[in-house]
Amino acid sequence: MMNIIRRCLKWLGLSLLSLITLLILILWWVLFTESGTGWTIKQARPYLPEFFQIGEVKGALARQIDIRDFVLQGPTEVSIQQISLRWQLSALLEKKLLVHQLRVKDADIRPDLTPSDEPAPASEPFSMPEAIELPVDIVIEQLALENIAIELPDQPIAIEHLRVSAKATSEHFEITTLSLASNLADAELSAQLTPFQPYALNLDASWLANIPNYPAAQGQTRVAGDLALLQLNQSIAAPYSLTAEMELSNPIDDLGFDGWLSLTDMKTQQIDANIEPVTLTTKVTLQGKPTDLQADIDSQITPANYPAIQLTSQLNWKDSLLSLHALKVKGVQQPLEASVQGTVNVANPTPELDLSLQWREIRWPLEGETIDVASKQGSATFKGTPDTFITALNAQLSNPQYPSGQLRLAGKSDNKKFALEQLTMQALGGEIHGTGLINY
Repeated sequence: MMNIIRRCLKWLGLSLLSLITLLILILWWVLFTESGTGWTIKQARPYLPEFFQIGEVKGALARQIDIRDFVLQGPTEVSIQQISLRWQLSALLEKKLLVHQLRVKDADIRPDLTPSDEPAPASEPFSMPEAIELPVDIVIEQLALENIAIELPDQPIAIEHLRVSAKATSEHFEITTLSLASNLADAELSAQLTPFQPYALNLDASWLANIPNYPAAQGQTRVAGDLALLQLNQSIAAPYSLTAEMELSNPIDDLGFDGWLSLTDMKTQQIDANIEPVTLTTKVTLQGKPTDLQADIDSQITPANYPAIQLTSQLNWKDSLLSLHALKVKGVQQPLEASVQGTVNVANPTPELDLSLQWREIRWPLEGETIDVASKQGSATFKGTPDTFITALNAQLSNPQYPSGQLRLAGKSDNKKFALEQLTMQALGGEIHGTGLINY
């Protein structure tokens, strides 16, 4: 009896071993041979959804596979002529996803931009987790996108190539190289990130942005720090001639600014030949948050056909209210002085203004020996919207051929007419008074 049991167990063991061996051989055939991969795809085709189509498939799933004519039909349509994947299945035994090359070539993407009638679901404020933990390490030796067309209504995007080499572990994320060439921009980039708090980041990029109807902007960007404090260094070459250094505190949770940007001898005619030629040198210092921002401006504006002026200003932006604490204009080589104070409220579609203007030594023309009219000093106020407002003017006027005089006027507009409520002109030892109504 025992011999029969032993014989049965022996044959059962051999049968199980043979079955396991057969399954391993089938699995090896499916994963490592082109015929096995082809058979698997053929069996799967009847079960693919209608919006998902693939054409010819070559290669072995575990080594290299090439797919032709991939089509995804839906609200967003995707058509790809060639997808090629070379990877190493055995690396998964070491908890590593190793992709030697993933290549996508000749793709046409038509995104669905139709706005949804349904309200967007409520979402929690975004915050970074304590750490990003990956189940496996990821190594992408080369990701290549070539000849990618994205159809957009206003500006189609044509990507000539996007090549990326990157790796990611639970200790370190790195983009070794990123190279982009497209109709909108070209870029070269490298970056390193630690995937846990406080998420230390280093990024270096050089780029060129093609701006329709204007010269291309070529610049370099460097970002260093972490999510508590990032240091941004930016430069853009002529004709834009911009440099910036900025500290960004808490960029995800509660963004804050502290830094400056400057324009050095920027020539507007090199940007747009149709606008007034001006050379601009400006430094802007920023401090605060997007909802409460303080800006100090120091600028020298040198028009080609007019005298140069110096402009300084202290601005505050808080809750849709722009406050001009001191916007001053001063002639560089002439006694012109002017200052503006007040507020501009843009909380509503039509801005509301409350401004006061004072000036000294204004003349026209602004330079030359001939003076048509000059104002030794004066002031003006404006309160309301561009359509409905109250305004007043008090100015001392002069002309080389006549004695100086005083002009005062006050009026208001209600979007249909301007009511001149007071007009007083003192000149030549007399006075002129008047009122009026202008319909428009």
